[in-house]
Amino acid sequence: MLRIGITIASIVLAMCVSLFAQDHDTDVTINKRPFVDLGPLVNDQLDRKKLDLEVPFLVAGSGTLDRDGKLDASTFKFTRAESQSREMLDVVKAGVLALNNSGYFQYLSMMGISQIRIQLEQNDKVFNGSLEGEVQNELRAKTLATMLRGFINVKKDPQGRYGENAADDDERFLLEHTTAEPIGKVLRLVVEVPKPEFKKMVERKLAEQKPAQQNP
Repeated sequence: MLRIGITIASIVLAMCVSLFAQDHDTDVTINKRPFVDLGPLVNDQLDRKKLDLEVPFLVAGSGTLDRDGKLDASTFKFTRAESQSREMLDVVKAGVLALNNSGYFQYLSMMGISQIRIQLEQNDKVFNGSLEGEVQNELRAKTLATMLRGFINVKKDPQGRYGENAADDDERFLLEHTTAEPIGKVLRLVVEVPKPEFKKMVERKLAEQKPAQQNP
């Protein structure tokens, strides 16, 4: 699991779309550069007081994955972008695009998903991130949801079969607040966490990256 967690979008969605696939041999190549490049931008805006992590927002988007597992630029669009802070909207949108450019959505293609919907929302109480993908039929959606739930339960258990590769504290926290459910032919992944705890995690991850920014 990618650990840098440098944006609100990447922390939640990178975990969601890679949960199942990281337990299987694949030909997927993940490019960390989009996330690495985004970190200094976020930290710089925080240092200059241009970005406030407390600000509520709602960002949603939908589109089709191409044959390479990337969002087709001709179909993907942000359908909602609501916040008092333009800076916050820019960061969340950039996080979604970095997630796409990194190659994580290739895992969704491997599950048979071609149409996806993403929504990220923060209010006064919780942060909620959801990802929905349509599969071939209802049985496939049920099967994937069952497999993901089982994988989540095993991955977050430090005494389980993953041993040292079990989820770390932050990953376990997110996994404990992650659900996978079928809705007709749609597989829906949701992470919902209390805002105070989520904000602390984001701030900690950003602080961890600062030394790397100072010593590239």
